[in-house]
Amino acid sequence: MDYLLDPFKGKQTSSYIPVCINPQTLNDEENLFTQNLLELFEKIYTCLESGFIKENFRYACSCFQYLLSSFLYKQTRNGIRREDKAYKNLVEQILSYMKENITRQITLKELSEKFHLSVSHLSFIFHKSTSYSVIDYFIRLKIQRACQYFELTSLKVNEVAYLLGYNDVAYFSRIFSKVMKMSPRDYKMKLS
Repeated sequence: MDYLLDPFKGKQTSSYIPVCINPQTLNDEENLFTQNLLELFEKIYTCLESGFIKENFRYACSCFQYLLSSFLYKQTRNGIRREDKAYKNLVEQILSYMKENITRQITLKELSEKFHLSVSHLSFIFHKSTSYSVIDYFIRLKIQRACQYFELTSLKVNEVAYLLGYNDVAYFSRIFSKVMKMSPRDYKMKLS
């Protein structure tokens, strides 16, 4: 629990001093974030005002560290936010393309040509936004659609495999089993 007290004991005070001495002006883009910080400060104050019990103190210390680090790492936070906004639309377009073409196989090369990016840059952007590789995400979309087919239709496993662009039913079954931790047949039986 001592680590929670570090900001109050002064062990990290030197890292906060430059921020306090040189206050930074917030632009319009950060108004919502600023409002959230003010609300967080109010929570800290209200929490401590309601009594110095352990749970209140732990909560206030955690919130206070977050509050201080938000000011300390403002430039990093802003850079990530702008980058995420720039990539968000691109990733949404890639996802939309995947959903529109879920009935066939898509390659990284095809996607990189379609969206005018190198394979490595496309992979980096996609993984950063989704935490999955492009192909792994596409496979998961296909398995999700397979589950919908199994739940909403009476299609057989081989029919669903072909609908989703898998010519080899055994391969489809292996992929399905890997993602869902059960075979397509077991999944279908579980639904009955």
